[in-house]
Amino acid sequence: MPLPHRLLGLAAVALLAAPSPAQQLSADAKSKVMAATAFIQGKKGHGSGFVVKPGVFATNAHVVRDEIIDDVRARFIDTEGNEKKFAVKLLSIDKARDLALLWAKELPGDYKPLAIASKVEIARRPSVFVIGNPAQAEGGISLINSMGIGSLGNEMVMREGKPYYQLTVGTSRDSIRVGPGNSGGPIVNANGEVVGVLTAGVIDLRTRRPTEKMYAVPASAVQTAIDGIGSPADWEKASAKAVERHATDLTVRSVYANVLIAETVLKARKSIWENAFAPSLFFTYVNGNPVNEDKGMIDLFNKCDKAIRDKTRLTSKAALDGTALPKDQKQQLRTMMSKLDSIRPVVVGKKASATQVKKCEEMILECDKAFEKIAAETGWTKTDVLELELAILLEAGVKLADVGSN
Repeated sequence: MPLPHRLLGLAAVALLAAPSPAQQLSADAKSKVMAATAFIQGKKGHGSGFVVKPGVFATNAHVVRDEIIDDVRARFIDTEGNEKKFAVKLLSIDKARDLALLWAKELPGDYKPLAIASKVEIARRPSVFVIGNPAQAEGGISLINSMGIGSLGNEMVMREGKPYYQLTVGTSRDSIRVGPGNSGGPIVNANGEVVGVLTAGVIDLRTRRPTEKMYAVPASAVQTAIDGIGSPADWEKASAKAVERHATDLTVRSVYANVLIAETVLKARKSIWENAFAPSLFFTYVNGNPVNEDKGMIDLFNKCDKAIRDKTRLTSKAALDGTALPKDQKQQLRTMMSKLDSIRPVVVGKKASATQVKKCEEMILECDKAFEKIAAETGWTKTDVLELELAILLEAGVKLADVGSN
């Protein structure tokens, strides 16, 4: 994409120079913020989070949106390298707002919540402090609860229909390097009150270096999310619904990606045989052996299909067995899974007839419609699914040219 910049979902923050005395966080406030900030670790990656109520963490939705929640841990690591790790449950996730709340039932009471600022006056471009766990560019190293200093912009901006704070933070090559890991970390004022959550940064595509421009979810949105989970007596029920919603989201996206991969492979196989004996001055088939290419497409689908089945084995059961979501959504998911079961034999079978291909194309359209109905609730878009499809194909070792552009 020939654009000078793009948003980097997992932003990180750096110190350009030491803050002046007037900007410094007091030792007491800094101690409280550091003690409340966690390293949020999943199998897909890591981010940051912080305690907002006893046992409850706030983080970005994108930190956990691709994770099976049972795989996620909140890790606290002190300056001596001692670590405490806690399993978490999902209480709420809002992909549109890029906020999620996690619940660690076993978190001791001495992990005190950070106060959420009741008012943030951005007109004065206040100095702020950003705490998180940025990954370094090389070596697989991440800094633990590193602190950066910056300032909020004096105007709000709209991103995908939601208001965000603008944030400017120094990005020195010689200090903290920008990379994944700070997402979900708290942005606090000089009193240690949370004024926002770091969510995204901008990098320069030409240099692949970060700019100083970043974005933050406002404190008011964080407070709204906290209010939405109710009292501790409500959390078991809220968690059950959130986990079922999340399992449905993951399953729907993966199943639909599998449908699109089936469509891609089916079209590629059709193209191989249509061109296998195309008239040519010197060759009957100029791209290689059609039998081998066709077998390669079948092997590709089987590999991707197995990966997706493994990925959805747990989430599909949670999605279909739960009782917290509307039956219509489950029915749409069952429709997609049923149609995919009917499409598979044609995709991997002997050379399909025109009638079989046409029938598959009709079922793929039904899957499209089912996905559109569920997407209104999940928040997924077809672009999200295409990104997953591409990732699965690349993991399978595919070069994009191998599957054609049909």
